Amino acid sequence: MGRAQLSAETYLFTAGDLCEIAGILRKAGLNDRGAQLLSMFGYSNVRNICLLAASILTADAALLIDDDEIFELPDFVPRSLEFLGRRVYGDIVHGVAGYCLNSKGQYYDDVSPEPWMTYWDRFGCKARAFDQIIGSGPRLKRTPFAFGGAMILHRELFECVPFDPLVTRGEDVDYLKPDFRLQLLSG
Repeated sequence: MGRAQLSAETYLFTAGDLCEIAGILRKAGLNDRGAQLLSMFGYSNVRNICLLAASILTADAALLIDDDEIFELPDFVPRSLEFLGRRVYGDIVHGVAGYCLNSKGQYYDDVSPEPWMTYWDRFGCKARAFDQIIGSGPRLKRTPFAFGGAMILHRELFECVPFDPLVTRGEDVDYLKPDFRLQLLSG
């Protein structure tokens, strides 16, 4: 597999950097409760640290990706920025969520059938929803779900709406509220 030539500045933000920033913020008046939010444990906290780093760097966008994502398109970064901050369907796009492909190159969950699935067809329901939303045009559309592992957020959104640190999974749910509705990018 070849490597994509990303034309984007990339930074590594470490636990040591976070400690240093926490110290600076404490000196500036951050209380203990606020300092507890500066953590690299839990999905929401890690995503919030990404937003903090983007804010510190005065970035216009924060591209949030999981460590197990593989980008096969060499123009992934420019494609992810294509609609961000632009007016589409009458609204400004402040966030775009992508989707991931399984080992078969499909957007369905890679699961083996289990007996309980007879009574709760969670993955079948998701597959039908994905077919309706991801599997059809247009490429950018409003969606009732988002995938936090492949998401880009505009500064106007990420500086106002953090990920809820009390939500341990499905941390992207706050970005699906009508006022911040993410767009789903397919194709």
